[in-house]
Amino acid sequence: MHGNTHRFILSLILGLLLFNTRSAAQSFSFASIDVHCAAATTCPAGLVPGQVASQTGARGINARGDIVGFYVAAGKQHGFLLKDGQFTSIDFPVAKVRATIANGINPQGEIVGQYTLPVNSDPNVSDGSPLYCPPDLPTTPP
Repeated sequence: MHGNTHRFILSLILGLLLFNTRSAAQSFSFASIDVHCAAATTCPAGLVPGQVASQTGARGINARGDIVGFYVAAGKQHGFLLKDGQFTSIDFPVAKVRATIANGINPQGEIVGQYTLPVNSDPNVSDGSPLYCPPDLPTTPP
Protein backbone atom coordinates (compact mmCIF):
# COMPACT_ATOMS: atom_id res chain seq x y z
CA MET A 1 0.00 0.00 0.00
CA HIS A 2 2.89 2.31 0.78
CA GLY A 3 4.21 1.83 -2.82
CA ASN A 4 0.80 2.67 -4.29
CA THR A 5 0.73 5.96 -2.39
CA HIS A 6 4.14 6.96 -3.78
CA ARG A 7 3.04 6.10 -7.35
CA PHE A 8 -0.16 8.09 -6.87
CA ILE A 9 1.71 11.16 -5.59
CA LEU A 10 4.31 10.90 -8.37
CA SER A 11 1.54 10.62 -11.01
CA LEU A 12 -0.27 13.58 -9.48
CA ILE A 13 2.87 15.75 -9.54
CA LEU A 14 3.69 14.81 -13.15
CA GLY A 15 0.10 15.52 -14.19
CA LEU A 16 0.15 18.94 -12.54
CA LEU A 17 3.46 19.78 -14.21
CA LEU A 18 2.02 18.91 -17.62
CA PHE A 19 -0.97 21.20 -17.12
CA ASN A 20 1.25 23.99 -15.85
CA THR A 21 3.46 24.23 -18.96
CA ARG A 22 2.88 26.99 -21.48
CA SER A 23 1.72 25.94 -24.91
CA ALA A 24 3.99 26.78 -27.81
CA ALA A 25 1.45 28.08 -30.32
CA GLN A 26 2.58 29.67 -33.57
CA SER A 27 1.45 33.15 -34.44
CA PHE A 28 -0.05 33.79 -37.84
CA SER A 29 -0.62 36.94 -39.83
CA PHE A 30 -3.65 37.66 -41.98
CA ALA A 31 -3.88 39.81 -45.08
CA SER A 32 -7.10 40.65 -46.85
CA ILE A 33 -7.11 40.03 -50.60
CA ASP A 34 -9.59 42.20 -52.47
CA VAL A 35 -9.23 42.68 -56.21
CA HIS A 36 -9.49 46.41 -56.71
CA CYS A 37 -8.59 49.23 -59.05
CA ALA A 38 -6.84 52.27 -57.65
CA ALA A 39 -7.50 55.65 -59.25
CA ALA A 40 -5.52 56.43 -62.42
CA THR A 41 -4.28 52.87 -62.99
CA THR A 42 -4.94 50.09 -65.45
CA CYS A 43 -7.84 48.16 -63.96
CA PRO A 44 -8.46 44.41 -63.85
CA ALA A 45 -11.26 43.29 -66.20
CA GLY A 46 -14.72 44.48 -65.19
CA LEU A 47 -13.53 47.19 -62.77
CA VAL A 48 -13.26 50.97 -63.08
CA PRO A 49 -10.89 53.22 -61.08
CA GLY A 50 -11.80 53.32 -57.40
CA GLN A 51 -13.92 50.16 -57.57
CA VAL A 52 -13.50 46.93 -55.54
CA ALA A 53 -14.72 43.53 -56.74
CA SER A 54 -17.98 42.39 -55.12
CA GLN A 55 -16.36 39.03 -54.26
CA THR A 56 -12.77 37.75 -54.21
CA GLY A 57 -11.69 34.17 -53.54
CA ALA A 58 -8.11 32.93 -53.26
CA ARG A 59 -7.71 29.36 -54.53
CA GLY A 60 -3.97 28.70 -54.61
CA ILE A 61 -0.56 30.01 -53.56
CA ASN A 62 2.96 28.91 -54.48
CA ALA A 63 6.21 29.09 -52.50
CA ARG A 64 7.06 32.50 -54.02
CA GLY A 65 3.82 33.94 -52.62
CA ASP A 66 2.01 34.27 -55.96
CA ILE A 67 -1.74 33.90 -55.35
CA VAL A 68 -4.43 32.84 -57.83
CA GLY A 69 -8.20 32.75 -57.56
CA PHE A 70 -11.30 34.49 -58.84
CA TYR A 71 -13.19 37.74 -58.43
CA VAL A 72 -16.64 38.97 -59.44
CA ALA A 73 -17.06 42.31 -61.18
CA ALA A 74 -19.87 43.60 -63.38
CA GLY A 75 -21.72 40.31 -62.87
CA LYS A 76 -18.95 38.15 -64.34
CA GLN A 77 -16.42 35.87 -62.67
CA HIS A 78 -12.77 36.44 -63.66
CA GLY A 79 -9.60 34.58 -62.72
CA PHE A 80 -6.69 36.51 -61.25
CA LEU A 81 -3.00 36.30 -60.46
CA LEU A 82 -1.65 38.42 -57.58
CA LYS A 83 2.10 38.72 -58.03
CA ASP A 84 4.34 41.28 -56.35
CA GLY A 85 1.27 43.26 -55.25
CA GLN A 86 -0.17 43.53 -58.78
CA PHE A 87 -3.40 41.91 -59.95
CA THR A 88 -3.58 40.41 -63.45
CA SER A 89 -6.96 39.29 -64.83
CA ILE A 90 -7.21 35.86 -66.42
CA ASP A 91 -10.17 35.31 -68.76
CA PHE A 92 -10.67 32.47 -71.23
CA PRO A 93 -10.76 34.23 -74.65
CA VAL A 94 -14.19 33.15 -75.89
CA ALA A 95 -17.15 35.58 -75.94
CA LYS A 96 -19.63 33.11 -74.42
CA VAL A 97 -17.52 32.26 -71.36
CA ARG A 98 -19.44 33.12 -68.18
CA ALA A 99 -16.71 32.45 -65.64
CA THR A 100 -12.97 31.81 -65.41
CA ILE A 101 -11.37 30.55 -62.19
CA ALA A 102 -7.67 30.08 -61.49
CA ASN A 103 -7.46 27.14 -59.05
CA GLY A 104 -3.75 26.64 -58.46
CA ILE A 105 -0.23 27.76 -59.30
CA ASN A 106 2.95 25.68 -59.18
CA PRO A 107 6.49 26.83 -58.24
CA GLN A 108 7.21 27.68 -61.89
CA GLY A 109 4.19 30.01 -62.07
CA GLU A 110 2.05 27.76 -64.28
CA ILE A 111 -1.64 28.23 -63.51
CA VAL A 112 -4.38 25.62 -63.65
CA GLY A 113 -8.07 26.45 -63.62
CA GLN A 114 -11.44 26.18 -65.26
CA TYR A 115 -13.96 28.13 -67.30
CA THR A 116 -17.74 27.89 -67.65
CA LEU A 117 -19.80 28.09 -70.84
CA PRO A 118 -23.57 28.56 -70.97
CA VAL A 119 -25.66 25.37 -70.99
CA ASN A 120 -26.11 23.84 -74.49
CA SER A 121 -23.31 25.92 -76.00
CA ASP A 122 -20.80 24.55 -78.49
CA PRO A 123 -18.29 22.48 -76.49
CA ASN A 124 -15.67 22.75 -79.28
CA VAL A 125 -14.40 26.23 -78.44
CA SER A 126 -11.13 25.18 -76.82
CA ASP A 127 -7.85 23.79 -78.03
CA GLY A 128 -8.02 21.31 -75.14
CA SER A 129 -6.14 23.56 -72.69
CA PRO A 130 -7.73 23.69 -69.24
CA LEU A 131 -7.14 27.45 -68.94
CA TYR A 132 -6.01 30.17 -71.28
CA CYS A 133 -2.83 31.94 -70.25
CA PRO A 134 -2.23 35.31 -71.93
CA PRO A 135 1.16 35.46 -73.68
CA ASP A 136 2.32 38.41 -71.54
CA LEU A 137 1.54 36.58 -68.28
CA PRO A 138 4.84 35.40 -66.75
CA THR A 139 4.93 31.63 -66.49
CA THR A 140 8.56 31.04 -65.60
CA PRO A 141 10.61 32.23 -62.64
CA PRO A 142 12.71 35.36 -63.22
